[in-house]
Amino acid sequence: EWLGMTGLSGDWTGESERPRCAIEVRAEALQTITATDGTGARFSIRQQPNLTGDGITSLGVRQDFYLTFQRRSRTPLDDLLGRIGDVQNLVAIATNTPPAIGTVRLSRSDHLDTFKGKRHPKPVELIAVWQIKAPTAPARIQPTFTLMDLGGARGLGKWLRMSAAHRSHISRAVSSRHSPSLWVSDGLLNATASLEGFGRALHGKAKLHRHLEQLSGHAGAPFQQLVGDTGKWARAVTLERNALAHHNSGVLASGERQLYLARSAYYLPVL
Repeated sequence: EWLGMTGLSGDWTGESERPRCAIEVRAEALQTITATDGTGARFSIRQQPNLTGDGITSLGVRQDFYLTFQRRSRTPLDDLLGRIGDVQNLVAIATNTPPAIGTVRLSRSDHLDTFKGKRHPKPVELIAVWQIKAPTAPARIQPTFTLMDLGGARGLGKWLRMSAAHRSHISRAVSSRHSPSLWVSDGLLNATASLEGFGRALHGKAKLHRHLEQLSGHAGAPFQQLVGDTGKWARAVTLERNALAHHNSGVLASGERQLYLARSAYYLPVL
């Protein structure tokens, strides 16, 4: 859904009086989306249609999408995973759902294998325990915006360039909303830490409430409609963050109010 396009389609025709029907399912190849991040690296999102079922009791078609990162020079693993995380953060923000990483395969130009008389890069699977797991029964998602809304390949490239400069702040903001088994108080602390980092990067050193007011100005009318008085909101978030950080249990807000402050703090950098 986030890509805003699909290569799958189908038709069903049947007769009401006879137990006969005809089903046609089609999978069309989609154009690969390719973007660059300004450092010579190239990102591609490629569709791969596949048949499913045993061909006797069931037969279907599915499509998977693969993200490929290519660079002429060798890339440290931490940097590579960070770039994958940049795209993962974008999809999480757009769909309000944390996308799971299925498999990561690495390859190098000097690590080759022979297939049908030709030399090809031999991929090596990265063995890791990913924090976000794919759901066993995925549900339909209604994204806030699609990749096409963002501007397609050009918009993706712009995001990659921007997110590389603010990776830690964006990742922490996204984790405040989408990390599994996260306490509401921890989500608020993560969100405010992210906003404080954004504020320092944009405006230099200042008090937290001042950073929040300045960032609210950047977000504009949509955020003002969400929280109302942005100055009052900034003071409330600052008070709650300080109470949590210093374990001032006697002045903590209720669970509902804390959740509201944490969620609105997350949506400030998103907007």
